Amino acid sequence: MKTKYFQRTILLLVLCQGLLFSQQVKIETVRDRFGKEVVVERNVVSKSIYRISGIGLNVKDYGISVDQLTLPIVSILVSQIISDYSDIMGLPAENFKLQDVISRSGKWYVYCYQIFADIPVFGSDLCFVIEKHGNILE
Repeated sequence: MKTKYFQRTILLLVLCQGLLFSQQVKIETVRDRFGKEVVVERNVVSKSIYRISGIGLNVKDYGISVDQLTLPIVSILVSQIISDYSDIMGLPAENFKLQDVISRSGKWYVYCYQIFADIPVFGSDLCFVIEKHGNILE
């Protein structure tokens, strides 16, 4: 009886330690393609990106005015943005697929996900907003 209790306790401790360690985030500052400093939050274990903040881009940086934004234009813009940040994310742009683009109240909500060998990667959502003045918000 004591052996089973001891084994379960050890297993529980190992699982808890793994969960805690897997949630550790390293925060680093890097320069993007535009020379702007952005803050990257990366999982210590998996090296996956939780967040890139401080992007500070506008659709004008891609030669597009807010009045030109349509679903096809936003889809092309998303591909360009992902391509520009793929080095920072550590993944090729082809590993991301556009899931949905929603236009609401003058804003565009963009939802993407990561794939590996054409299989969706669980928990790999990539989302951002293009607000009504063209600012791209992470």
